[in-house]
Amino acid sequence: MWLRLRRVTADNEKMKDISVNNVLRIAVLFLVLGWCFYIIRPFIIIIIWAVIIGVALFPLFKKFVGSSGNKKIKTALFTLVATIVILIPSYFIVDSIVVATSKIVNQIRSDSFDIPEPDQKVKTWPLIGEQLYDEWIDINEDFEKYVVEHKDLVLEYGAKVFSGITGFVGTLIVFL
Repeated sequence: MWLRLRRVTADNEKMKDISVNNVLRIAVLFLVLGWCFYIIRPFIIIIIWAVIIGVALFPLFKKFVGSSGNKKIKTALFTLVATIVILIPSYFIVDSIVVATSKIVNQIRSDSFDIPEPDQKVKTWPLIGEQLYDEWIDINEDFEKYVVEHKDLVLEYGAKVFSGITGFVGTLIVFL
């Protein structure tokens, strides 16, 4: 009986060692996975867009390259055309953002910042037309008063819009 009890105790010690070893391995695994995610995090949006574009263009690529002829040249030509098709609209979007931003900055610097009056058609927009029209009129009449009255909302949404624009432009620049 003494021998059997001693063997059970030895087996329990081995099991404890194995359990501690497994827990440490799992903890290190999660630590490495977290670190990998931290490294990859800035590129996740780019990876998602790459997958979307790849899946969308693959049927066209397969048709284009599938016919007879030199597949390497066709692949290079398809890649060049797809890149141009993506870059041209991206250039115009970034150019439009830069021009509009510089125009607004110049207006603010010269104290001539003016928000145009909304068109009457805005009222007819479903769901938000009336409220948007009323808010737009308030902004048009006295911009500074509107900003002071809605300071918290302007700061909150302004930060979100600015963050979104900088994220979009940054992703576009990295993508290019």
